[in-house]
Amino acid sequence: MEIQSLLDPSVWRYCPGPQNPADVPTRGMSSNELKESRLWWEGPAWLRSSEEEWPKDLRSASLNEHVELERKHQASINSCVSLPVCFVDHPAVELFVQAIHRREMHAGVKHTLSVVRQRFWLIKGRATIRKIVKRCIVCRQFYTKPVSRQMASLPADRIVPAPPFTNVGLDFAGPLYRKNRGEKAYICLFTCAVTRAVRLELVSNMTTERFLLALRRMVARRGMCSIIWSDNAKTFKCAKKRVTELLANPGIRRNPPDSHWEKFTGVSNKDTKVTEHTSNALKKRLQYHQRLVNGFWKRWNAEYLKSVTSLKKWIDIGRKMHVGDVVLVSEDNVPRGQWQKARVEATHEGRDGLIRSVTSRLPSGRYTRRPVQRLHVLETCDADIAAGLK
Repeated sequence: MEIQSLLDPSVWRYCPGPQNPADVPTRGMSSNELKESRLWWEGPAWLRSSEEEWPKDLRSASLNEHVELERKHQASINSCVSLPVCFVDHPAVELFVQAIHRREMHAGVKHTLSVVRQRFWLIKGRATIRKIVKRCIVCRQFYTKPVSRQMASLPADRIVPAPPFTNVGLDFAGPLYRKNRGEKAYICLFTCAVTRAVRLELVSNMTTERFLLALRRMVARRGMCSIIWSDNAKTFKCAKKRVTELLANPGIRRNPPDSHWEKFTGVSNKDTKVTEHTSNALKKRLQYHQRLVNGFWKRWNAEYLKSVTSLKKWIDIGRKMHVGDVVLVSEDNVPRGQWQKARVEATHEGRDGLIRSVTSRLPSGRYTRRPVQRLHVLETCDADIAAGLK
């Protein structure tokens, strides 16, 4: 500010750095060197010359044109990338993207988009390619999710109070190995659907005969079952007819009068001892028994039933299956690349009116019935395409 107040900026002149005396002490110099420095004591030599010989003001050269030409000359991209052709939504765009997607071995959205942008610029390109890749049949085999369905309400067989083991589900567990012999053994597991009580029966193998013996032991100890649920194991399929007869026939038969079997009645009654109980004792025992039962069902309704009836997930109805849909049938312990394709031939609704399972035809011609949670939709029928793919 002091210099500007003493001198007009119009009289300022340019002085190169190596010839500027003010730069001498800033660059480091000993006292002897400073004493012998003519630049410091006398200034630059051109000060003793005429003003026309003084250095002129530096003017920066305009390098923009040179740099721009050099940058374009050294660039590795072609004119298609620097000046791409813009495309809007058009049927030809979808065909072009499908061809690029197949050529790139069904790459993902990001890679396909980068390849497409090497030649063209798509308006809303990422959304367009994502929609096309989502409809690719080959990609859907590896990335599509199973059909979701709203969780059904519990059946009445599980929430209506009933004696233990009235409604049971059964399955095999194992194998277990015997310590001494090293032989295999299995557990036939009976689970009450209402009280969640469990009974285990040990069997030597999973044949139909051994299962029926285990079922007879369970019925003899816990009483006759009204409903039995099981999976589609061959053992249970073979035993279905005999189990149905067992459930229909409680096993109590009355002999006709004067039959020869009546002589065994005396054998059973010979050593029978009658114990007398007063009516008050019987009433107290009955009341105690009823209190225990009522207390159990009260806790069952307040604690267990409330926990199993809450819906924490699978609350959406999900897409509707149609006859003609092409699906991928998932299998346990089988790689996804080996899952079989099938075509939906029939749909089956549950008690709530929602489709819970379908009958599909495999490439071998065999028909199979699977729940919708086991199916991955690959291609929808025409009716569903018209309505829009969810």
